[in-house]
Amino acid sequence: MDAIRHRAICLNLATHIESLGNGNSVVFHSRVIARRKEASGKVKFLLHWTPEDILPDVWVNENDQLQMKTKVVHLSKLPADTAVLLDPTLYRMFL
Repeated sequence: MDAIRHRAICLNLATHIESLGNGNSVVFHSRVIARRKEASGKVKFLLHWTPEDILPDVWVNENDQLQMKTKVVHLSKLPADTAVLLDPTLYRMFL
């Protein structure tokens, strides 16, 4: 586990990706890239996550948008193809 933490910390330093828990989790930040009003009158926002190209954009209710400014995801919870985008060695570490 120490080796995983060390690799995650090195990854954080190299990529400037924000992390929590000794480098075990990635912090994603959202920004609104679109807004729509549904036929029911509900307003939804399309959130785009950074770091880029890891989490898909997501539509959320207007009331939930502020609560989703950040999202913390443990490295082991990322899909394998996503972990490889961060660092090819991460996939092997969490098998």
